[in-house]
Amino acid sequence: YEVFIGGNSRGRFSIPVLAPTATIERTISWAAQPGSHTVRADLDIGNTTRESCETNNSFGIEFTTAGPDLIIDGITWTPAERSYTENITLSYTVKNQGQGASYGTWLSCYLEGLGWVREQVKPLSPGSSTIVKYNWFPGSCNQTVTAVIDPSDEVLETEEDNNTATIVIPGVGIPDLVLQSIACI
Repeated sequence: YEVFIGGNSRGRFSIPVLAPTATIERTISWAAQPGSHTVRADLDIGNTTRESCETNNSFGIEFTTAGPDLIIDGITWTPAERSYTENITLSYTVKNQGQGASYGTWLSCYLEGLGWVREQVKPLSPGSSTIVKYNWFPGSCNQTVTAVIDPSDEVLETEEDNNTATIVIPGVGIPDLVLQSIACI
């Protein structure tokens, strides 16, 4: 027999000799991506076995697998009002807005486009979220922070193009000493 998944052959397999009315069960495993699937098995390929009916040698099913959809649901920082000497705590809210559970994965953060922080994120059930926190000293200038959940696409998701969020943390004023004049007396 030959097994097809999504129209692609997964291989040909042999079946032992069967007594009349006997049955046999076989299991085929594969990592199904989230979405719709068709699985079909064809028996007696080439009609090499004499049978009473040659029209019942194929059987297929269609089914859908639910998948996770991980997003960055928000990035915040505290304290919102700070001095240029204070650290802040960045909070990244990661949510699974999909219909299937996710595996554990990573949250990667980039500062001005450069790799910066990598934090592990636990598995999330459908509809649940978690907050990942990181303490940081941003200095006085504006800083662009980008967060990417599942940056290596290890989790098979229903949507892979919504895993990124970017914010700009505004700079704060710092004292600016200005020499205005010099006088000789």
